[in-house]
Amino acid sequence: MSRYLSNVLAWLRGFRRTGDIKFKPGWSANWRWFLLYTIDYGTHVVLTGAAVVSWSRWFYEKRRKYRLAAFMNRLLRHLDDQHGENSGPVLWATEDCSWPMRCAVTVGWALLIWWAL
Repeated sequence: MSRYLSNVLAWLRGFRRTGDIKFKPGWSANWRWFLLYTIDYGTHVVLTGAAVVSWSRWFYEKRRKYRLAAFMNRLLRHLDDQHGENSGPVLWATEDCSWPMRCAVTVGWALLIWWAL
C-alpha cells in the first residue's frame, strides 16, 4: 500500500516538477501536456497502481508479456509510428506496485464506481 500511495503522491507532485522533465521536440509544459499528464498518467497511476508512466510507454514495455499490451502497441504504432518508443520514460523514479496490489486497487476502484452508479 505504501508504494501505491507514494506513486500517487509522486504523480500529484509532478504538476509542480515540470522543469525536471526532458520534453521531446514539439512538447513543453503547456496546457496539452497538463491534460495528457492528468488523464493519461493519472488514470494509469491512480486506477491501476502503476508507476508514473504513460499508457503508451507501458504498452510498449509490456508488449512481449501481455497480449493486450501487444495489441495496443500495434494499434498506437499504426496511428503514430514508434509511438510507444518515443513516449517518455517512467517519471520520478516510481515503480509498479506488486501484482496483487495492482489487482486490489483496480477492483477497489471498479467496485467504488459501480457502487456510485
